Amino acid sequence: MADNKYNNPITKRNGIDNANGSCNSNNQMAARTSSLTNQAQDLPGNLFNRDLISVRYPRGRQTESLRTLRTRLLNICKDNSFFQSIAVLSPQQKDGRTFIAANLASLFSQLELRTLLIDADFRRPRQHNVFNLPNKVGLSTTLVQQPRKSDIHSIQGIPNLYVIPSGPIPPNPQELLSQPYFKHLIALARQKFEVVIIDTPAADQVADFEIIAEIANTALVVAKKHTTSSKKLQKLAERVESTKINIAGLFLNK
Repeated sequence: MADNKYNNPITKRNGIDNANGSCNSNNQMAARTSSLTNQAQDLPGNLFNRDLISVRYPRGRQTESLRTLRTRLLNICKDNSFFQSIAVLSPQQKDGRTFIAANLASLFSQLELRTLLIDADFRRPRQHNVFNLPNKVGLSTTLVQQPRKSDIHSIQGIPNLYVIPSGPIPPNPQELLSQPYFKHLIALARQKFEVVIIDTPAADQVADFEIIAEIANTALVVAKKHTTSSKKLQKLAERVESTKINIAGLFLNK
């Protein structure tokens, strides 16, 4: 897979050391967050779906909870070399995977971190709706043909944020994700971006999530209060723990 597709959006890296993907110092992160409040006020929330609360409601309680989650993930990044790409998992539909993935990506980009959000949910993709993007091309077309610059979207009004939507739903999602091209794409994304967040299908529907999480190497598990089945959550935890996937944590989506 040629990597010229990424030459235009990304020309340098900040905050992640080129050699090992580790985060820079807390002082550098503090400098980046100093103007975050003013930046959030200027973002054009009317351009996006109401799910993108980090832009539409930057002072909201949910947004603050997600900022806390972002800080915890940055601490993981500081203490470990493995966190750079992260798959967002959940046991079932309507747990909020897409919601969490989209807003985390937005919040990381507001720290001036080059952030790539990939919609790898080939069952019920939604990131193109959240960001009001076309979905005729995306991850599925990238994995079956020569990548093009049109496969990746820079998000107007949110500097440093790039999105690869799912593209058309393929007839063979697991086979497509299992091919070397997907693994190569994620490896290339780690070179070009500082944070890579991957949206996945529900764990109780298909095994796609496991393929994606193993390639990402890190997983954030999402559950929804009063909605997520405790049995399904336990089953997901057991499946992830039986692999070499690093668990970044569990986020309770209220």
